[in-house]
Amino acid sequence: MKVSSFGVVGTTFYTLLKYIKENDGENLEICDVGCLDDIYTIPFLKRGYKVYAFEMNMIYLYGGHVQMPILNESNEITFQRRTIYGTEDRINFRMLNIN
Repeated sequence: MKVSSFGVVGTTFYTLLKYIKENDGENLEICDVGCLDDIYTIPFLKRGYKVYAFEMNMIYLYGGHVQMPILNESNEITFQRRTIYGTEDRINFRMLNIN
């Protein structure tokens, strides 16, 4: 599936969503293995599908802090502390009810 570098779901994914809807996708349950930042999970949830999202990285699941390598203007790599929000927080930020 095609994903842009800015985390926007690409057109191939929306073609898949259209195919699912046209081919008896009313009561479909989705399994999103390796869901990372929920880029595919969220569009399925917004359309009312029941989604089982699996991720082994605990920071993507529950949130936390990571050190991100940044290339500065002098071509030196520095590290910046960044916060990653967990799956439940990301879903709630998008104003979805996950209950």
